[in-house]
Amino acid sequence: MARTLGDTQNEDGAQEVLSEAREYLNARGTENARRWYLIGSGTMCAGFLVIAGLLLFMRAKVLTGGWQQFVEIPCSCNTGKPRSNNFNCE
Repeated sequence: MARTLGDTQNEDGAQEVLSEAREYLNARGTENARRWYLIGSGTMCAGFLVIAGLLLFMRAKVLTGGWQQFVEIPCSCNTGKPRSNNFNCE
């Protein structure tokens, strides 16, 4: 295979071409791995941003009265900072 890629008469030249081909393939594989990592992490980040946006929208627009307290009580108890004096987390 090495002789097919390079000089057919010189084995050292053919081995050098084979070595360069190996380096190229390793570099290309690393480049593809980086691209896959960025695509995967970007997709996950975008998905979580959409979910967070929907939750913020629901909290601000859809939830009213009792539902808002239902959401705020567990959240406030977890952070230790109640948003109103209507409930006690202890």
